[in-house]
Amino acid sequence: MLEDGNALTKLAHLKTGKVRVRFDRRIPVFMDSCSVILLHPTHRYRKNPVLPHTFVSSIFMKIRGMVSEKVFNALIVEDQQLVRQGLMLIMKQHFTGVRLYEAGDSVNAFRILSQYKIHIVLLDIGLPIMGGVEIAEKILKEYPSVKILVVTQYSGEALIKNLLRTGVHSFIFKNSAPNEIREAVTTVLDGKHFIPEVLKSALIPMTHIPAVAFSRREAQILLLLKMGRSSKEISERLQLTEYTINSYREAMLKKTKTGNVAQLISYAYENGILG
Repeated sequence: MLEDGNALTKLAHLKTGKVRVRFDRRIPVFMDSCSVILLHPTHRYRKNPVLPHTFVSSIFMKIRGMVSEKVFNALIVEDQQLVRQGLMLIMKQHFTGVRLYEAGDSVNAFRILSQYKIHIVLLDIGLPIMGGVEIAEKILKEYPSVKILVVTQYSGEALIKNLLRTGVHSFIFKNSAPNEIREAVTTVLDGKHFIPEVLKSALIPMTHIPAVAFSRREAQILLLLKMGRSSKEISERLQLTEYTINSYREAMLKKTKTGNVAQLISYAYENGILG
């Protein structure tokens, strides 16, 4: 438990949402991980006011300069509800002026983009129906003023290079700290690019890496290869000749500079092609 009344009383008034909090220099403030209790030295109060943890978090984040009052609209596009809700919570904690919208797939994402003035999109690249690179390209083409912050668990260099070529503004990883997410959003809204430190060193040797894109047919074959299907089984499934399937496979190996199907599948996972 920490006693720090004098430090907090430097802020005579602190407005958080619609609630105004006054810190009295004569009243010690005791803090723990769950609540803040204000104790009057004469104990004249019948009940000691207790503030909930989420409210306390916003107070101390405000004191430390960790909360922004920027007013903007943000769209979070993520198919996993748990991750989506977590990102929304982080955004609410760090940006008091944000209006949040959410979508679990590309169809709903573009519906929201067509209905509202969205300033920034936090985009998961492992979405169903449409791939992340394709979504980013379409957003930037149809809504050029929108900033795109890619949220990913993949760090494959070819994927990063492809996304940079589309013009996305930032990358963050799904295991990023909330402060890094806040910094990324703030930087992008200020018209700059944000690249995590872990990626900056990787961007220098990336110039020799070819931008790899798979056609829909290649993606179909790749998925079936991942499932352990043979060329014969894939040819019967897709109603193509076995020779055609082998040609596609060899083309993908050459394109990705991999030596066998196992390496090809590993490459696809690292670059977000296979989720």
